Amino acid sequence: MIISLILGLASIVVSVLGLKCIKIGRTSEKVKEQIALSGGLLFILSGVFSLIAVSWYAARVINDFYDPFHSGMKFELGTGLFLGWVASGLAILGGSLLCCTCRKSSSTPPARQFSFYSNTSGGQSIYKAAPAFENSGSKAYV
Repeated sequence: MIISLILGLASIVVSVLGLKCIKIGRTSEKVKEQIALSGGLLFILSGVFSLIAVSWYAARVINDFYDPFHSGMKFELGTGLFLGWVASGLAILGGSLLCCTCRKSSSTPPARQFSFYSNTSGGQSIYKAAPAFENSGSKAYV
């Protein structure tokens, strides 16, 4: 569980450094994506380690509960274990979503690119100016 907490703290720091809005030095978008990917992997590892710790303790509680020769205090599965399982699942889900934000680098540019301003880039233009009327004269409205 301690390893899970340390990995969780490291994943938060690495993920914050991988955000696009954080400008530290002159890191490119590609490097930022790799930093975010490593933060997502750390989140997944943290979730897996906490899932292992919580499940291990739950197995020990169940074994002690059903052991007829156990003379000590018997525990039951409680809220802490259920919250641990939910937190582990959320950490794995969050890490997976963070890993999914990284794009694969493609060597070919996309076939069609849309431009709001002009059609000089060769892509299809979304914005098209209305045709001008010749006899509008001085009463033209913009």
